[in-house]
Amino acid sequence: MSVATVTSTMREAGWNVTFHVGHNPWKFAGLFQAPRSDLVTFCDVIDELRLCFEFNVHDDDDSEKLWDELAFALISRPSSERQIPKLVEGNDRRLAVPSLPNRAPKQPDVIKYHLIRHKSCSLPENSPLKDHLEAKCAEHIPRPTRRRDPRYLDPKKTPSDPRYATMPFRRRARPRGSQSPPKRQASDFVSPVKDSPNDGLDAGSMIAPSSMQVDLEVAKKVMDEFRHACGVYASCCAVSGEGDSWVINPTIGPALQACHIVPQNHYHLYPITQDQEDDGDTGYSPRRLQEAWQRTWAPGNGILLMSHLHELFDQRLFSIHPETRRIRAFVPYNAIAKHNGEEARMLDHVDPNALRHHWDMCVMENMTAMMPLLELPTGGTNTPFSPASELLMTPGSANGSQPERGRTGDPAKRSRPSSGPGHGKEAAAQETLDGQEVVTLQHGSDETDAPIPKHRRLHDCEVREIHSPEEWIQDDVMDSYITPSNRKVFLADVNWELQRFKSRSSCS
Repeated sequence: MSVATVTSTMREAGWNVTFHVGHNPWKFAGLFQAPRSDLVTFCDVIDELRLCFEFNVHDDDDSEKLWDELAFALISRPSSERQIPKLVEGNDRRLAVPSLPNRAPKQPDVIKYHLIRHKSCSLPENSPLKDHLEAKCAEHIPRPTRRRDPRYLDPKKTPSDPRYATMPFRRRARPRGSQSPPKRQASDFVSPVKDSPNDGLDAGSMIAPSSMQVDLEVAKKVMDEFRHACGVYASCCAVSGEGDSWVINPTIGPALQACHIVPQNHYHLYPITQDQEDDGDTGYSPRRLQEAWQRTWAPGNGILLMSHLHELFDQRLFSIHPETRRIRAFVPYNAIAKHNGEEARMLDHVDPNALRHHWDMCVMENMTAMMPLLELPTGGTNTPFSPASELLMTPGSANGSQPERGRTGDPAKRSRPSSGPGHGKEAAAQETLDGQEVVTLQHGSDETDAPIPKHRRLHDCEVREIHSPEEWIQDDVMDSYITPSNRKVFLADVNWELQRFKSRSSCS
C-alpha cells in the first residue's frame, strides 16, 4: 500500500480555527475542532500553545504572567447560525472552542482569534478589540517563536547517534566465487509466514542501544512477544472496534496490527519518569537506554489498530488522550474524523505516559505547521535527543587526516597509502580484492622497513559491525576503570540512578 506523505502545508490546510498576534494580525498557529465538538477548550489551547511556543521576554515571571493574562479576541465576522464569543478571558476560557461546518467540500469556514494581553475592565461584553486597546486594558503581545522540545523528533525519522541508533545484528560476508543461479524464478507472491503480521515490524529494521547484545533471533522473539501481548489484552481495533475475527482461532482478524504508541525507532525518547527535564544529562546512560528500549517493546506501549488507522496514528494525525481516553482528530480527514470524541477501546494496562508522549507530539506536529524546525548546526548546543542533519560517522571517516576520506570508486583500484614513521602499532582495514571482502593487516615497522600487507579472506565467518570509534576503544578497556573514553557514559548512569531515586522519593 502506497502511503502519501503528510506535509506541514497539508496540516495547516486542515485548520478551521486560527490564532493571530500583532498590530497587523499575523497567523502563527491553528487547530482543527470538529463542528459541534467540545473536545478542545480555550484552556486546552493555552496549554498547547505553551507546549509549542515561547515569547522572547527578559523576565521568566513576566512570561508566566503573560500566559495567565492571555485572552482571545474574535477578528472574523460571526456566523448567523451560531453565537460566537467576541472576547474570551478568565473563566470563559473553560468554554469549548467554537467551530463551523465547511462552506463547501475542502473549504473550511475559518474562525480567527487575535491573541492579546487583557486585564479586567468595565467595557461591555460585546465591545470590539479596538475599544479595549484604546482603553489600555488590552495590549498586543510579541510574536512567539517555536519552542525546541528535546522530546520532539520527526515521526518517520530515526536518530543518527550510533549510541542509541544501532542495528545490532551480525551479517555474513559473501563467500568467494560465483554463485549458481536459482533453480526457479522468483515469485511475485510473498511468503505467508513473512506477510502474516504485515504490521511494519521487521527484525532487520529494529534499532537498539549499542550497549545491548541483541542478535537477530532475540529481535524476532521480542517482536513476536509484543504482537502476542497486544492480542492478549484486546482482539479488535482500539479506535473503530473492528477487526475481531469471525473464527475461534486466530482471534485477530486480517489487517489488524500491533501498533507502538511510542515508535520503536524513537525508543530513546520513551518517558520512563514523569520529570524529564534532566534527560540531557542521562541521554547517553546505557542503563536508561536499555530500560527505555524494554518499555518500548512492553505490552503497555502497544495497542491494536486497523492497518490504515495504524498509518494515521504513526503520522500523528490523531491521538488518544491519556486521561479521558477520548480520540482526537487533528485534521479533517474523514477516515478518522468520524471517530473524533469517541472513547478508545483499551484496557488499563496501557501506559498513560506513552499516551501523553504521543498526544504532545501530535500537538507539536499540527499546531506548529507554519513553523517547522530547521535542522541547522548549533555549535555544540544540541542535546542527545536533538535530530542531527549530518551523516553518520563511519570508521573510515573518524580521522580527519585519512587520505581515503571523501574518495569514491572501486577500493581495489586505489593505491595503498604507505605507512609513515611512528606507526608502530598493528592497524586493521577492510578492503575489496577480486570482488571479495578481505581484511588487511598492516604491521608497523621501522623507518627502513616497508609495511607488509597480509590478506585474510572472509568466507562464512561472522563480521561484527562497529559503528563508532568510541566502541572500538571501549571494547579494549576494562569497565571497572573510569577513563576519558567511558567517563561520560559512567556519569550518565550515575545521573540516571539519582534521577530514578528522586522520582521514587517524590512518589512515596
